[in-house]
This record gives sequence, structure tokens and C-alpha cells, in this order.
Amino acid sequence: MFAVRAALPEFPRTSVDVAGGCGLRQGEVFGLSEDEVDHEGGWLSVSHQLKRIRGKFVFAPPKGGKVRDVPLPPIPILRGRAGTTLQAQDDVRVLSRRRKEERIPLQAVRRVGAEGRALAVELTLPAGTTPVT
Repeated sequence: MFAVRAALPEFPRTSVDVAGGCGLRQGEVFGLSEDEVDHEGGWLSVSHQLKRIRGKFVFAPPKGGKVRDVPLPPIPILRGRAGTTLQAQDDVRVLSRRRKEERIPLQAVRRVGAEGRALAVELTLPAGTTPVT
């Protein structure tokens, strides 16, 4: 899934996140509308899919008519080796690694970018703050 996501342009990457994170089929992802996502409650309603019938795209019930609600997982922004993840939670980014969790305020993240096979995260400190090492 990560190789497919990395090969896509920025815009459709969200489709891969939703499909993998919520267990949706391709047609269900393409059939989603914004009003089916309950961000506050953390649920997604799967009530139809986009299908191709005789060369035309149409909306239809999900496979087997299985209309359902699925929980929205905390989708990792990044996933590294040995179970390391960086997740979005409200106004913080949570870096989890072996039995340790760091909470990074969103306003402290200046830039995230790839440098070869490594990831560079540049953080900023508010004026008057001393870094903790």
C-alpha cells in the first residue's frame, strides 16, 4: 500500500489512506461524499459505491448491499521501521516508538520532507523557549 501511495500525485493519496485505514473497496472510496464523514464522532458511513455498468459510471449500493458505518482510525502520517509512527491528533503530532511517545505541538512543525531514504522533520521553538535535550 505504501509503494502505491508514494507513486501517486498528492491529490489522490487520500484515497489510499481511506481505503487502507477504513478497509474500503475502490468503488466505495470513489463513491464517498463529504457528508458521509463524521469527523467529530469518528465514523464514516458507507452507503454506496461508484460502479461502471456498460461503460457508464453510476452510483450503486455497496457490494452485497452491505450498507455500514466504519470507525475512522487515527491514520498515520508516516510509518517507519520497528513500528514507529507519526500520527495526527487534534493540534499535536504524536511520534510513537518502542514504548515511548512524544507529543509535538502542530505549530512547532516547520517542515517535513524526504532526504533520500530518510525523513527530515524541522521543528521551531516559540520565542523565549529553551530546547530540552
